[in-house]
Amino acid sequence: MAFTKLFENHSLKAAARSVLEGTVIVCVAIISFRVFLDDVHFVSVFMGLMVAWGAASVSIVGLHIARGKSFKSFSVLFVSGIIVRILGLALLMTLAWDQPGDKQSYLLISYILGVIVLFLLEYRPLYKLI
Repeated sequence: MAFTKLFENHSLKAAARSVLEGTVIVCVAIISFRVFLDDVHFVSVFMGLMVAWGAASVSIVGLHIARGKSFKSFSVLFVSGIIVRILGLALLMTLAWDQPGDKQSYLLISYILGVIVLFLLEYRPLYKLI
């Protein structure tokens, strides 16, 4: 019952839709990379994309919750999304620290490209805030 009431809010429905769209984008990317990369590099790309997806999903939900609230709450959730991305990058850099250079490259580039692509989903609804 509480779960259905949670999604009666239009903003949370939009957040769920955006997260689902991000999931589809990441799944298509993962499938295409699986076809073209060997196992070692695929694992790096997979990890980078999954951390980017997780950070973007948390940020998307936060920004959708902030819609219609004060500018202060929006700013706090916006900065929180940036901090989540920085922590994700720090996590991946720590994991890649002792890896060979090509694995580091695949890991970090896939994270950065994933974040850039998923930014489009996150900031798409913001034009309604202005």
